[in-house]
Amino acid sequence: MTTQAKAAGSAAAAAELGYIAGMTWGWTGVRGTWEGPEADFSLSEMAKLNVGWTAVTLGALQATAQSTEIEYWNEPTVADDEVRSAIRRAKALGQKVCLKPVVNVADGTWRAHINFFDMDIPGEPTWGQWFESYARFILHYADIAREEGCEMLCIGCEMVQADKREAEWRALIAQVREAYSGLVTYNCDKYQEGNVKWWDAVDLISSSGYYPIDQWEEQLDRIEAAVAPYGKPFFFMEAGCPSRDTSPARPNDWSLAGRPDGEAQRAYYEAMFGACGRREWVRGFVLWDWPARLYAAPDAAANDDYCMYGKPAAQTVKDFYGSRREGLMDKQAWLHELQQELQDNILGFWQTHALDELHGGFIGEMDSSGKVNPEADKSLVLNARILWTFAAAHRRTKNSQHLALAERALEQLRTVFYDELHGGFYWMATPDGRPSEDKKQVYGQSFVLYALAEYMLATGSTAELPLAEETYRLLERWAHDPVHRGYIEALARDWSETDDLSLSGKDLNERKSMNTHLHVLEGYTNLYRVWPSDGLRDRLRELIELHLERILDGETGHFKLFFDDEWNSATRDVSYGHDIEGSWLLCEAAEALGDPELLKQTERAALQMAEATLLEGVDEDGGVFNELHEDGRLDDSKDWWPQAEAMVGFLNAFQLSGEERYVQAAERSWSFIRQHVRDEDGGEWHWQVSRDGRPDRTQVKIGAWKCPYHNGRACLEALHRLESLTKEDALA
Repeated sequence: MTTQAKAAGSAAAAAELGYIAGMTWGWTGVRGTWEGPEADFSLSEMAKLNVGWTAVTLGALQATAQSTEIEYWNEPTVADDEVRSAIRRAKALGQKVCLKPVVNVADGTWRAHINFFDMDIPGEPTWGQWFESYARFILHYADIAREEGCEMLCIGCEMVQADKREAEWRALIAQVREAYSGLVTYNCDKYQEGNVKWWDAVDLISSSGYYPIDQWEEQLDRIEAAVAPYGKPFFFMEAGCPSRDTSPARPNDWSLAGRPDGEAQRAYYEAMFGACGRREWVRGFVLWDWPARLYAAPDAAANDDYCMYGKPAAQTVKDFYGSRREGLMDKQAWLHELQQELQDNILGFWQTHALDELHGGFIGEMDSSGKVNPEADKSLVLNARILWTFAAAHRRTKNSQHLALAERALEQLRTVFYDELHGGFYWMATPDGRPSEDKKQVYGQSFVLYALAEYMLATGSTAELPLAEETYRLLERWAHDPVHRGYIEALARDWSETDDLSLSGKDLNERKSMNTHLHVLEGYTNLYRVWPSDGLRDRLRELIELHLERILDGETGHFKLFFDDEWNSATRDVSYGHDIEGSWLLCEAAEALGDPELLKQTERAALQMAEATLLEGVDEDGGVFNELHEDGRLDDSKDWWPQAEAMVGFLNAFQLSGEERYVQAAERSWSFIRQHVRDEDGGEWHWQVSRDGRPDRTQVKIGAWKCPYHNGRACLEALHRLESLTKEDALA
């Protein structure tokens, strides 16, 4: 692609740019400060202010204002690995990134005073020498910006004397466009918007908006007149005010004497946002600034710098950015896509392809090409999940075909899987309906309860309540641990002890597991909605408390996975899909229980888990990794079900917090599903895709674990939550 074509493409992208709700992060970029828990915490806290753009900003030094070598490879400048890591972590939080390399002068001279003779003088340093070094500096970071997918590159900041060198800047921009195809901007200094004569060469015009609190209207009139002739989008690449009582009158002076005053800073932001918010041509801000290592929150009142962390201005920024953020998917469009996906690609697939016309019920297995394995056993989990899915669909659609499929699954549970002698349900059955694995896996019994309750909610009939009550009482009699609480994994057919505890070939053979308890919680929650008995209420409370006290690691925000009887953890593996799924299922349980204090505890835990998943478990493309093993190995493949649960879990986190980065994460989950997980040709969803989005076609399309429950439920939940949010928007 030619330089001209790249410029044209960038110009088109700039014209379609939404509001830039940005923050400067990491200045000055001191080596060794951009990685680790403190840096992660800083980025995470910044994102909570509805920030959608991060300007990853670093400084490199030249010795004096007349030096011609910029030593960007030397300390204290952050190392390239730190720069790349910061970009990736910002993107994992759903941020767009502008990479902003800035030159500074080591002796303390402000970079605006970097200057040389207008013409080359023998024996004197020249502009040509300086721009040669500056080009190497900027092009180095242009390469990083390209390789890491940065949406924007800022090629300079507040170079007042250098601004006059029009030919050199145009030549540099042409070089940049050879290396980088994203948006290009230049950050001129305050009051200098009319002095740059080469604005036509960049994609966006930006400046430093450090104007006195009472001069915003006057300065905006001046800026508009200066930039309007270029027809380029304009935003403030820097703007802000220290939290100091004297600073609103002189916000650019970071050394101005005064006392700490958070309200003065808040008032400045309100005035700035108020004035600029009335000017449609102002397309946003990248506020100054947010350090890589924050001060402690209790010290915020005594801090008088620009950062608004823990100060009154933080809420002002959050509210303004929340009202201005664009670029999220239109809710109506999202609702339409979800409805179509549910009806046509999920429910329609199972209605058409999953019926066992020979033996009744549903087939046991189909490969990714659509070939049925007639010898595959039938799974209790698969059939219970089919019952739940079509009952839940009928609750929404009132479609008689959905009810018929639910009743078909219910008939299979009663005639094929139910143990007439001992009660409960077999784990597996042969294609013709005989038990092939007759143990009583507590996980499976829980899904029966989940499904029976959903069927009762869908039909209004309580005909299945005696069976549900019987199953619940069997679990309480034989599986519940009265000493240490919780439930053991499995029992023999007659409910006696068994050594065969594991849920699947990949699970540890331990007495208790997170997975089983999460789904007992799920089943008991749904059952409580139709049968709110005192005993069930007590057990549901116990399950919520167990998740908060024993299963959730309060330090990491991750579930522990396997335990002995006394809740000693057997592994430190992390399952990102279960974390984000559990975050919203716990909230559902606490809401059903109706205890306000327990609900508050659960919501705090849910946000902690959603945050941990977003920070650690979400790839740059929005996909959720499978697992992190305790030895540090990452299973970076992406199964279908964590993607489904992420969409719901992040929507839930948004509803709890109001932080748009969560709804953006949910949208990115949906985008990843649409692009990589749903099977455009064969219908339904692929079981697994690789990190780069290639489907694993060796995995089945229908099987003991591959069912319509995760993706069908995700669509139903997302529809419900988005409809609720749309209604709230209409009432606001």
